[in-house]
Amino acid sequence: SGETLAHLRGLLDHPEQLSPERIAALDGAFTAALSRVTRCALAPGSDLDRLRRTSLADALRDTATSSGLAAIPGKATRAAVVPAQRCPRPLAATRARWLAELAVTTLPRAPIAGIRLALEAHYLFAAAARAAHGDELRGYGPLWARTLLAASAWFEARADRAMAVDLACWAAGVAERLMPYALSDGELAAVVHDCVAHHGRLLVQCGDRESGERSLLRARTLADLTSHMWQRIAPATT
Repeated sequence: SGETLAHLRGLLDHPEQLSPERIAALDGAFTAALSRVTRCALAPGSDLDRLRRTSLADALRDTATSSGLAAIPGKATRAAVVPAQRCPRPLAATRARWLAELAVTTLPRAPIAGIRLALEAHYLFAAAARAAHGDELRGYGPLWARTLLAASAWFEARADRAMAVDLACWAAGVAERLMPYALSDGELAAVVHDCVAHHGRLLVQCGDRESGERSLLRARTLADLTSHMWQRIAPATT
């Protein structure tokens, strides 16, 4: 703040009035503040910096989609203030699915565009989920979970732990809501397991060992449960 800066300038104008202990304390405080600022600053040209400067329109131009924004189902006819306003709410899930599927095919060859598409899909999936009824989440939830898992791993690989954990938390939340369906769907069970386990591993790395271990235990329990279930089903289907 301005008052803090004025106080620091006053201290520096009279260094002879500072005790060695006070100088050491100020040095520590300054170093800590500089470290926080440095961590918040994105290195120019880094993937995170490029992502920050990449809009949805930019990402679509980098894909194989020739018609760009016009190709998105439910294209908005007015300016969007937040991603959820890019299309009418009833079309959010349809548009999110389209973006997520495009993100999956784009990530391997154009990671920045792919991750922007994945994030935009997540925002619309979240908007759709708030108004979802009955089994609607069952239809798009698995793709949403896979998209979140891929996005979280992308940020983790670039040392953006805060974003990685946030997306992993979303993935685990979606996975929890899909859990009832996973018991009868082996492929979905694998997605749910991976989301919960990934979240648990990141929590442990962040120092929240208790919560992380609980998530890892849930993942192991699900793996054991579905493994035993499919072992019982297999003989009956052969």
